[in-house]
Amino acid sequence: MSDDDSYEYNDGSDEEEYDFQYSDEDANEEAGDADAENQYYNAKALREDDAGKARDAFEKVLEQEQKAERSVWGFKCLKQLIKLHRKSSDDKSMLECYGRLLGYISGGAVTQNEAEKGINGILDRLDPKAGMHEVYSRTLAAFAAGGAAPNPRLWFKCSLKLGQLLLDLNDVPRFAQTVEALLAAAEEADREGNGGTTLMEIYCLQIQMYSKTRSVPRLKELYGKAVRLQNNVPHPRTLGIIQECGGKMYMSERQ
Repeated sequence: MSDDDSYEYNDGSDEEEYDFQYSDEDANEEAGDADAENQYYNAKALREDDAGKARDAFEKVLEQEQKAERSVWGFKCLKQLIKLHRKSSDDKSMLECYGRLLGYISGGAVTQNEAEKGINGILDRLDPKAGMHEVYSRTLAAFAAGGAAPNPRLWFKCSLKLGQLLLDLNDVPRFAQTVEALLAAAEEADREGNGGTTLMEIYCLQIQMYSKTRSVPRLKELYGKAVRLQNNVPHPRTLGIIQECGGKMYMSERQ
């Protein structure tokens, strides 16, 4: 075949070129995440047999993250350290790790869902006699409107947890302060059109309190407010508690 008969192929130089090459930075980041993940699971496997070695292994992951970008694996390590310190009754170390964990949240190292799941898990397992007030104080300060990691939804849920805990502990003064803060937040939510459900949750707390103290006039007032609320879809547990307390109230009146 002569040169005149040869085919010419277009090299595409006139068309838009797409470059799908990964940078060294992306590759290093993926490798770092995989390494941190492996170290996390190796440390987790040590928890039952040797808590001390497990703590050291989790801290090693966190030490390495100080030299790079924070990741979800550091967040998970801190959650495990909090559990280990709580188990050994080391409240000081537990609070120190909890402060670091809040720093991961405020720094954007984890998603809101991951943050909420982690915080709820820690709060649900708190010993009321071991640093409870300090943990809640730091949590609410971080998620408040002017806090390091503003999150009104998570702040409200944590405040409800605190209110329920204080109610169970019969800590009336702190309970009243918590409810007051919740009501102020509900007023703001109401101005934005989202106040019905939040108010129902607060009324549920108050109704339990007045049912406990047999304050029938206040109980009737709040029960009436709760049943008149519209445009809200309360949690079934919340609705069940309100209806149960209302039923007991009417039964006591008949007697």
